[in-house]
Amino acid sequence: MSRTFELLAGLLLLMVGLVVLASEPLAGFFRGLGIGDDVLRWWPVLIIGLSLFFLVPSVLGGPSRRLRAGMVIPGAFLAGVGAALLYTSLTDRWTAWFYLWSVIPFSLGLGMYAAGWIADAPAFKWIGSGTAAGGVVAYLVFGTAFGGDAFRLIAAIGILRFPDVLSRMHSATKPQVLGLLMVLLGLGLRLRDPSAIGLLAMVALFQLITTPIASHMVGRASFRAGQVQRDLLIVDELSDVLPGQAPPS
Repeated sequence: MSRTFELLAGLLLLMVGLVVLASEPLAGFFRGLGIGDDVLRWWPVLIIGLSLFFLVPSVLGGPSRRLRAGMVIPGAFLAGVGAALLYTSLTDRWTAWFYLWSVIPFSLGLGMYAAGWIADAPAFKWIGSGTAAGGVVAYLVFGTAFGGDAFRLIAAIGILRFPDVLSRMHSATKPQVLGLLMVLLGLGLRLRDPSAIGLLAMVALFQLITTPIASHMVGRASFRAGQVQRDLLIVDELSDVLPGQAPPS
């Protein structure tokens, strides 16, 4: 089954690549037939329709569970890629494929998980879930200015979730700095102007210099104010420096 999956995945990737490469000549051909651009933008619906050729028999198919499992993988792949192509075609945002490529491992992972569920193959479930999760992570990394917004979202969740100031301080500084650096990297690759890149580099440098100092001062102030859960501390070196500091009640 694994060799069949590899063959189908390779053929589908080749087919989608050929369709995308030939999209402009095909569009010109159909425009010559009098078909308007408003209709041609819906061409990825054909790929989604082709996915139903695989998905419907895999769901409503006969007793051959192995055949059904083999059909659900290309069906999920075509459905995911077709949906992404439809989005970019309708919105004319083809540059979005620098992160929308993550739909390929995501849809393949979903297909493999469904195949494992149909064929009762735990290995395919594990591999499929891991591949799908990798697709989601890739989307978060590349889709939001190289992960900047994603890391800021994780930082906000950490501030709400962690119990005290010192643990929240990690969420308020480390993911934020990494997220800002990724945003600056994305802007630099987007602008490609030496003066703009120099300014972005200065912003990154000052951020790297000031954030550790600010977090250190916040940590000392919270320790002095007793806003620390000492039972969570593994190492406490500040109490020796501040012997008069009484444990919080």
